[in-house]
Amino acid sequence: MTRKERLLDKLKQAHLTYGKIVIGVDFDDTIFPFSDDSLEAHQEALAVRNVLERVRPYTVQCLWTVANDWSLRYKKFICENHFNIQFDHYNESPIFTGEDVRKPHFNLLLDDCAGLGQALEVLIEFAEWAESPKED
Repeated sequence: MTRKERLLDKLKQAHLTYGKIVIGVDFDDTIFPFSDDSLEAHQEALAVRNVLERVRPYTVQCLWTVANDWSLRYKKFICENHFNIQFDHYNESPIFTGEDVRKPHFNLLLDDCAGLGQALEVLIEFAEWAESPKED
C-alpha cells in the first residue's frame, strides 16, 4: 500500500469515526498567491479554494497561518469577502494534542511547502468517496 493510499484510508476512517475530517490550510501561496503574482500561481490558488469548497460538507476547515492580530484580521477579511471562504477556525484547531502543548492536530494540512499537490490529489479522492452512495 502506498503512502497516498494509507493517507486516503486514514481520512476515510476518521470521517466514518467522527463524521468530519479536520483540514489545516495555509494562507500565503496556498489559497492566496502571496509571493508569485503569475497567472499560474492564481490558478493554483483557485484550484485549492475549489477543492475546499467541494469538501466543505465533510470537513472542519482551519486557516493556520503565521500572523499577528492585524494580519490575521486582514487574511480573514480576504477569505470571507473576496474568496467567500468561511473557515471554522482561524489559527485555532478544534483538536490539540497533549494537555499543556499548543500543537494542533489536522487530518490533512494544505500548505505550499508541505506536499500540496499530493494532499490535493488525496483530498479529491476523499471527496469522490464521500460523495458516492454508501451501502448500509
